[in-house]
Amino acid sequence: MERKLAFERLFKQHYEQLFLFACQFLRNEEECHDIVNDAYEDVWLKMEQIRPETVKAYLFTSVRNRCINFLRHEHVRQQYIDYCTIVTSTYVKPDELVEQTERDAMVERAINELKPPADEVVRMYANGKKYREIAEEMNITLSYVKKIMRRALAQIKDSIVKNV
Repeated sequence: MERKLAFERLFKQHYEQLFLFACQFLRNEEECHDIVNDAYEDVWLKMEQIRPETVKAYLFTSVRNRCINFLRHEHVRQQYIDYCTIVTSTYVKPDELVEQTERDAMVERAINELKPPADEVVRMYANGKKYREIAEEMNITLSYVKKIMRRALAQIKDSIVKNV
């Protein structure tokens, strides 16, 4: 009974100070209450081992450490959320994948309808080559590559519009 009264007195004496102390670390009042309550629970469990003259310091240290741990956990949690957001940002839904596959097939058919050298120029460009590189490899002028690409893109567009 004496232990319970001592604890109640300790609780009433320091709770508000500890709560305000926790609020300096955290913006969430509910979390502050939880942290202070957890610190008191720890004191209750270790009451025989804590000296009465150090209990206040023990409580403040416990609240501070719990707040820091909470903030660390929140930081890790936010990093995980950011990571998941980045990873899933490239996620393609199944219906979008079907549509993309159909679009790719239409473009491929349109490219197959092109006559040489337009088909070859478009394929080289699609594989990452620059106009200048295409011109050098095919031994044609840069302006001719641009002209071929302009016509080829118009033909591809017309072919896709016609098939849609």
